[in-house]
Amino acid sequence: MPISQHPDVPDRPTAPASFAGTLVALAATADDASIVDVHLTHIARLAPDTLAAVDYASITAWRGQGYTTVAASSELASAVDQAQYTDEAGPCLHSLRTAAPVGVPDIAATMSWPGFYRAAHGLGLHTSLSIPLFAVAAHRSPY
Repeated sequence: MPISQHPDVPDRPTAPASFAGTLVALAATADDASIVDVHLTHIARLAPDTLAAVDYASITAWRGQGYTTVAASSELASAVDQAQYTDEAGPCLHSLRTAAPVGVPDIAATMSWPGFYRAAHGLGLHTSLSIPLFAVAAHRSPY
């Protein structure tokens, strides 16, 4: 979940090939491959350094019995994720469930997800964008 702490973010260089390359590699990787978490960790770490308006990033996934933060660029991003897991509601979880991007242009005006609002607003965040990431579904033989 890329999130911005500042409403007026200075320009940053466009994303380098390594970020784009990691996204492409993830899309071409079977979802049960051990390298998936490596790609996700790289994406979470590269996003704030390479994408304009992204100060923090985290990656949420459903693993076994619940949601978890697979990778995060900071403890702040992890804290916002944890608030969503506690309430089982928030933009990251909505994006994960619907496979569609979810934008929160003004966290202070967010009423849909109270736990997310309290955590994000309390940490001084202003905006949030949750974007689903996809790996290739692994071929599983029924035999």
